[in-house]
Amino acid sequence: MVDGLGVSPVVTAVIADTAFAAATAHTAQTLAIPTTESGSLYCGQCHAAAPHYNGTNAQYYQFPATTLFVDHATSCGQCHAGGDFAANRDILAEYAESRHGVTVNVPGKSNATTIWRGGNTTNASCAVSCHDSGQFQLFLTNRTAPTSSIIGTTTTGNAQRKTLSCDSCHSNVATGAIRYYTTGDSDTVTITIPNNNALTVTFADYNASHLCVTCHSAGRGSWGKGITTATLSVPTPHYLPQGLTLVGEAGYEFTGRTYFEGLHQNIGRNETLSGSTSGPCVTCHMGSNADHTWEAVTKNSAGEITAIASDACVKCHANNMSAATLEQRRVAFQDRLNDLVAALAAKRVTYTNTGSGSFVYLDNLGASLTLNNAANFTALMTEQYPLIVDQVAFRPNLIGAMYNLKVFMNARQDRGAYVHNRYYAEGLITDSIDLVNDGIINGN
Repeated sequence: MVDGLGVSPVVTAVIADTAFAAATAHTAQTLAIPTTESGSLYCGQCHAAAPHYNGTNAQYYQFPATTLFVDHATSCGQCHAGGDFAANRDILAEYAESRHGVTVNVPGKSNATTIWRGGNTTNASCAVSCHDSGQFQLFLTNRTAPTSSIIGTTTTGNAQRKTLSCDSCHSNVATGAIRYYTTGDSDTVTITIPNNNALTVTFADYNASHLCVTCHSAGRGSWGKGITTATLSVPTPHYLPQGLTLVGEAGYEFTGRTYFEGLHQNIGRNETLSGSTSGPCVTCHMGSNADHTWEAVTKNSAGEITAIASDACVKCHANNMSAATLEQRRVAFQDRLNDLVAALAAKRVTYTNTGSGSFVYLDNLGASLTLNNAANFTALMTEQYPLIVDQVAFRPNLIGAMYNLKVFMNARQDRGAYVHNRYYAEGLITDSIDLVNDGIINGN
């Protein structure tokens, strides 16, 4: 049966048979091909209805339609390599349930029309850096987003963009070999955060997790350290910068204050400690089973943690880390974020947590002022913080406090900072509340 679920052992055993080879082109040489989708030898001729390959009843990973992405996948062998089709099928099913794939009829996951890549954006730089398999590989090799090699800025007619697939992260799909951020597989990478005065952060001894922090740091669009006196609106993070949170670099840090730098950044960097040298991301989010959903915990429909899926937690926490304990910490962190929302509300600033998030101030005349320019911030500071003499110098602190709320509580992202770096995130939020209350971090 041609059902897209792989080649059975029985079929594999007769591949060398001349009649079978002649009828199906499944010779020993062609079993792992096609390398391209051109020519007569093309898996899609038989397997076009595979559940993850544009099938009408897709249940697993689904590539974009060929009409929009001419070169959407270089070959079926790109994922189905090494002959272990059953294992690859299971990995694809896991991948589909992550936010890197696409799923159908899976509660809480993306819908059938959403492919997790940037192909439908007009921002070519964003698209190629993290959401396109071929261009992401260039990004890893060249250490820069290859915007100059992109054809077009939308999906239609763009022949170069390809959805993230197995070879995005694996240099050899059959063996599972991981790509690295720099030529030579160096175990130290320095990432430049875009649009923030070329500020950089270095990740050392992260091994396979270098792949994760490449996008989950640099690809997050803004950094609290980029806020200066020239900043006139609250920057928008593109989801939570988990890598920067791990190393205590994600938020706006108030001058003169000391923040905990890295609660979990050493996981996976010391094999004796955690049984892994894959770095913190892979160690916690894949575990011994190499699960490609990357879900470290299981949640119910209300977002409550019901189980810890990762086997990494107990290696350090022994029996002290249960799902109930982690849920309590999640709720406590959310309550602290809500305290910051309330502190802003007391100053008549409303945070709307939809889309990119926005802050609006209700001035003394009853006018709603969106806080995205100097004049509106001046109105807020003049009316709510009249004792602050140098308001130009004060504005970055106020914007930074709002940014700390947005970076850790945004409708477009996860809120896992309480796990990635609990003390760092809580310290930033506590100081932000203090600052918003009276303009000074003084414990009031």
